[in-house]
Amino acid sequence: MSHDPTNRDDIIDSRDVIRRISELEDERDDLVTRRDDAKEAYEDACKDPERANDWKDLKAAALEAERDLASYDEEGDGTELRALQALADQAKGYADDWKHGATLIRDSYFEN
Repeated sequence: MSHDPTNRDDIIDSRDVIRRISELEDERDDLVTRRDDAKEAYEDACKDPERANDWKDLKAAALEAERDLASYDEEGDGTELRALQALADQAKGYADDWKHGATLIRDSYFEN
């Protein structure tokens, strides 16, 4: 059973980290695509004087898509993505089986 790993977990399975990174990267990729598509639609419309009535709405959509991506990166799941990527990068050096399932255990979880 997988769950989203957090820094409060006593035990973390590397496969959960890998899965969550993939989910977050997919979300970010979708936002990047949305931003790029909106920007391209606005730029294409600006080249066509017959679409002048669309310029304002397309520009607003492009700006909104840019804000959504920035918000994701700065305040939203982008923070989680960076933290999990840093964890994965660090842990790969210690766990040969990182991709196949390594267990991370919080120091304080061990019995004295």
